[in-house]
Amino acid sequence: MTAFHTTRDIIECVEWNEEELKSRKLKLVNKIKEEYEMYPFGNHIKKFHKGLTDLFMARDHEQVLELINQNKATLKEDRDQYMYVVEFIDHNLKTYLQIKEFIDGNKNNFTALDDAEQVTAETLLDYIKNDKEPWDRLPQMKKAFNEIHTALQNKIKYLRSETIKMYELVFSEIEEHKNKLGITEANLTTDPSFTTRIEKEKNYNQLEVYNVKINDFRAENFKILEDFKAKAEAKKTGTTYQQSVTINVANEMPPTTIETPEQLEVYITKLREKLMIKLAKNQKIFLN
Repeated sequence: MTAFHTTRDIIECVEWNEEELKSRKLKLVNKIKEEYEMYPFGNHIKKFHKGLTDLFMARDHEQVLELINQNKATLKEDRDQYMYVVEFIDHNLKTYLQIKEFIDGNKNNFTALDDAEQVTAETLLDYIKNDKEPWDRLPQMKKAFNEIHTALQNKIKYLRSETIKMYELVFSEIEEHKNKLGITEANLTTDPSFTTRIEKEKNYNQLEVYNVKINDFRAENFKILEDFKAKAEAKKTGTTYQQSVTINVANEMPPTTIETPEQLEVYITKLREKLMIKLAKNQKIFLN
């Protein structure tokens, strides 16, 4: 029999009496207080514990009776609320903690949800953080949890799958570029097993980061191949190897809309001027 059932058996009677002052019972309530007072519903445990402590610390029987008579309604209410807590812990704590763990572990993922789903997620968050009587709304919160959990997992699963496909395509491009350059050496670029990291990723925002960085990932590996090829050619011809400097074309020119061939020519001319300056300064550039 658990401590909770033992406690419930001890406080089974409706009216307060001297048996409630026994230290055995106070210790059991104290144990529950220590384990669960950090939760919002822990306030009921602390109030009940304080009531028992005040009675237990009374000097004599007369003082006990006086305290009971003065605070009978409050003491009974605190005891009843404590009973609700014990019942909740015995039968629903596992579900409650499941919801709490989900909320704590996915706060950063909720941005992936649509507006209505985010409202539901915020309701769950408020429930876990602030609800002092969680047993009242537990059925609704279980339903909301199941809905949000399913929606979020589907979104993460889809984004993860699409991200892996994108990186597999990039790895094919890297291999193709390697063959084009006639490079046969192994282990120069990122190993395709890199996708295993993505397969294990559960954070939606991190998966988005993988997506945003995919062009940089491709460029970095292409540059490794280009520099390796250039170094080999320099060695072969006895010339000095010059490492290239990466230039991001998108960063060189502001965003613009081009509607005519003339506008395109102006844009290309300006870009060429900028790149010529970079080339003159660095002698060798790698365009990303």
